[in-house]
Amino acid sequence: MSLPPSFVAAAEAPVPIYLVGSAAWDSGLSLPDDLAAMATAQGFKAGSGETVLSATSDGTLSGVLYGLGKGGDALAVAGLSAKLKAGAYEIAAQGGLDLAQIAAGWADGAYRFDRYLSKAEAPPSLVIGTGADSEAIAREASAIIRLRDMVNTPAEDMGPEAIEAQVRDVA
Repeated sequence: MSLPPSFVAAAEAPVPIYLVGSAAWDSGLSLPDDLAAMATAQGFKAGSGETVLSATSDGTLSGVLYGLGKGGDALAVAGLSAKLKAGAYEIAAQGGLDLAQIAAGWADGAYRFDRYLSKAEAPPSLVIGTGADSEAIAREASAIIRLRDMVNTPAEDMGPEAIEAQVRDVA
């Protein structure tokens, strides 16, 4: 199975993402010096959706710190993938979540309905590796994309025959 556009098996120099809950942040977390300095300067407290971006001197993104708040809701990751620009990213700290949960949230936020656009915008891509887990992640993300495309397609372009064709394709 091919990977949805929001995932890649591997990438050269992906941007590391550190997911952190508020309890882990309060107890201390090992981060690259530049990202830790940016977090301190911005008053980061790991609240849900809080984001710190760190860049090199030439403006290249070098790290992302993302707050999960008190909860362990992986769908919070959708907020992150929805606001990141196109490029390759990898999870450097999972914030107590497993990769499948993170990937489901990532796929949800990276989704773009572009059926009627002449030029589609590339979503950010999460490195998920290869193997059975990544195949399951790709299947789930593909299902999310297919369902959201069906919901977002106007009835004039997705009548009963088109819905039947989608169901037959899945079956």
